[in-house]
Amino acid sequence: AVGPGYVQAVAEVRNEVADSALAALLALLDSVRTAIPARDLGLAQSYIAGSFPREIETPQQVAGQIATARLRGLPRDYVPRYRERVARLTAERVRDAARTHLHPDRAVVVVVGDATRILEKLEPFGIVRLFDVEGRPLAREDLEVRAAEVALDASGVRPMTLVSTLAAQGNPVGEFTATVTREERDGRAVVREVTRGGGMGLTIEEDIVFATDFTPISTRFVQQVGPARLVVELAYADGRVTGHVVGPEGDTARVDVAVARGTLLPGMESWAVLLAELAPGAELRWPAFNAQSRAPYTLSVRVTGDTTVTVPAGTFEAYAVELATAQGTTRVWVRKEWPHLVLRQEFPGAPLALELKEIR
Repeated sequence: AVGPGYVQAVAEVRNEVADSALAALLALLDSVRTAIPARDLGLAQSYIAGSFPREIETPQQVAGQIATARLRGLPRDYVPRYRERVARLTAERVRDAARTHLHPDRAVVVVVGDATRILEKLEPFGIVRLFDVEGRPLAREDLEVRAAEVALDASGVRPMTLVSTLAAQGNPVGEFTATVTREERDGRAVVREVTRGGGMGLTIEEDIVFATDFTPISTRFVQQVGPARLVVELAYADGRVTGHVVGPEGDTARVDVAVARGTLLPGMESWAVLLAELAPGAELRWPAFNAQSRAPYTLSVRVTGDTTVTVPAGTFEAYAVELATAQGTTRVWVRKEWPHLVLRQEFPGAPLALELKEIR
């Protein structure tokens, strides 16, 4: 049976111009309902007719086109004469069809971005509903990056070497070795973590300085993948994060942002999970800073259950954790024993898993 269809318009823009881009997109859709310049119509006809042969290159594609036409009750010659029909379209016919089927004022608009930066920009367009990356409803207060509420025992940050294996659909594709050292200087902990990816040309060097209660002081993060190099140097003091970020192209971005008390600097997020007091059903949050967007966000940890996990390093009693970072939500399994070492991590949208192989 033929069901309702839809028209979709998509644009990829920066958070800063989300409102102006949306206004331009809706105006463009509305313009199709009034008048279409002959040049624009000609360009669209040439593109549609010219690209159609690529959609009927294989027997499967031809069968799909014919099946779709038959299901929609279209005439038998619809596919063979498709390009001819496109060429015969007039601006008036397109306008009449748009007036019948295209209603920008009733459009459902989905915007994916940093809600803390674009929510107020979008409210003039109508009622705005908020959802997280998993589609769960959010309240406006959920967007607030609040001061740290969970005390952490920084003694769990200990010298160690962790070897992990990266697997794609169960097949090993690489190995990573992370070496952690710690020194005490003037009542501060200086932690250095160096991660190298065997065969992938990846090196990550992190130098993190924090107080004994895990209050952040500074961080230096250097990531090298082949010739591409990212450098992040930030400090936290008096409610501000300052410093700079040097991108792979050598461009430097200065940072001076007001943040909530106790905001975690890049490199400290994973340690926060390891140091937290976890239990089934626990939900914890910390303010953190995203070097890529140069803006604060909320790091959240939700313990979804406990289980037994077997990885190359052995079999462990573990907590299943949903970890929401600036890059999205991931699933991890951490050792119940404190500090909670990550035993396994899965990556959203990719058949990849990182598993602990060895603890030294």
